[in-house]
Amino acid sequence: MKKSIFLILLAVVVCPIVSAQSAIEQYEKETIYLSNSMYIKNGEKYPLGLFSKNLRKEMTVSPEAVIEFKRYEKKRNLGLAFLAAGLGGYMTATALNSASNEVRGGIMFGSLGFMIASAPFNFQSIKSYNKAIWLRNGAVLK
Repeated sequence: MKKSIFLILLAVVVCPIVSAQSAIEQYEKETIYLSNSMYIKNGEKYPLGLFSKNLRKEMTVSPEAVIEFKRYEKKRNLGLAFLAAGLGGYMTATALNSASNEVRGGIMFGSLGFMIASAPFNFQSIKSYNKAIWLRNGAVLK
């Protein structure tokens, strides 16, 4: 009788510890961390790819992470479009030698406006990017 009670108590104490250790091991194997232009998963470094193409595949673990990653891509693309328009306008203004200074100045200030307008989109995209990774890592625990 004492042996069976001891075995039951031992099972009650040891099983949760083993389960918690396996959950921690799984979390450490499956979570991803960012490091410059690479991401780390299970101790291995992988390239992000152009526009984080390789990281997009990792988001399929969590539907919420996929949605947030798409939000990131949309905001990033808008920010890049505004930035490209601003840079294009600035280069056009510097190339216009025959135009008056007023026209060139107007184009330059308009271009500057586009470049400044790109900043909020870029900041929001970084926020969505980090949230997508956070959601994906959280889904690994489930």
